[in-house]
Amino acid sequence: MFHKVQDSFIMRYDEIVKRELQIVYEKDKNNDKQTKENDKDIKKNVSFCFGPYFLDKKQTPENYYTINDLERISEELDKESADGIKTGVRQWLTLMHENNEKAMQRLKRLKTLNEKQRELIDDLTKSSNKLPYVPGRTVKGLLREAANMLSQFKKVPQDSLKRIFELGGDDEKFGSQSTVSFTDATLCEDEKLTIINNELTNYLYMSVASTAIDEKGIAKDLSLRKIETTIPCNVYGTILNVADEDVELLLEIFKWVKRLGLGRNRGYGRCEISKED
Repeated sequence: MFHKVQDSFIMRYDEIVKRELQIVYEKDKNNDKQTKENDKDIKKNVSFCFGPYFLDKKQTPENYYTINDLERISEELDKESADGIKTGVRQWLTLMHENNEKAMQRLKRLKTLNEKQRELIDDLTKSSNKLPYVPGRTVKGLLREAANMLSQFKKVPQDSLKRIFELGGDDEKFGSQSTVSFTDATLCEDEKLTIINNELTNYLYMSVASTAIDEKGIAKDLSLRKIETTIPCNVYGTILNVADEDVELLLEIFKWVKRLGLGRNRGYGRCEISKED
C-alpha cells in the first residue's frame, strides 16, 4: 500500500499506523461495568488503511481497490473541480481525530454541497472497518444491468434510462457522474455501533470452500478455493436526484436484481432491492 508519512521521526511502519492511520479510544469507564483489567483495553474503532491495492479486478475483495481505481481517483482529485473536495476531506480527517460526531456532520455537509461528485467522496471516505457494504457504483451497475434485461421483455423509456444511468462529461477515460447519484449501501448506524463496540465484526462473515473435480470424481490438485461471504443482512443506501417521472421505472428495475458480488453464477450473492418508505 502507499502512505505519505507525516512524521519524519517515526521509523517503524506499525508506529506510523498507530499514530496516523487509525483512531483508538478507551472504553467509557463510567458506563462500562467490566473489570479494571478490561477497562485498560483499547479498541481500534477507525482505520485509514485502504491497502493493499490489487492488480486483478476479478480477484479484488469488496472492501478494496485496484491499482487502476487508485489511479482513477488520483486523476479525478487533480482536476480543478475537486479542490473543494480535497479541502473538505482534509477537514473531515482532522475532525475524525477530535470529535466523531462533528466529523460525520462535516462529511454529510460535504456530500450535500457536492452531490454531483458524491461517488468520488464516497470512494475517499468509505468505511474501512470491515463492515459489510455495497459500493454505490456497484448498486448503479447492478441496476443498469437489470434495466438492460428488462428492456428485452418490454418497452422501456430510453429518456428515463439516459437520465438515470448515462455517464456524461468529456472525460472518456474516467467518465463523470450522471445527474442521478448512488450512495454506498451500509448497515444502519445503530447496528454499526453495536457491532464495533462489541467486536462482533468477525461473526458477520463465513468462508465457503470449493474444489474442481476431474472426470473420475476426484478433487484436482491445487484447485481448492475459498470465498468469503457475509451472513444475511440489510444495508441501506440512497439514490439522489431521481426525477419524479423515473421513480416508477426505477422501482420496477429493482425487482430484476437477484444477485450481487462474486460467484453469482455459483449461487452466491442472493439479494433483493426495495424502497424504504
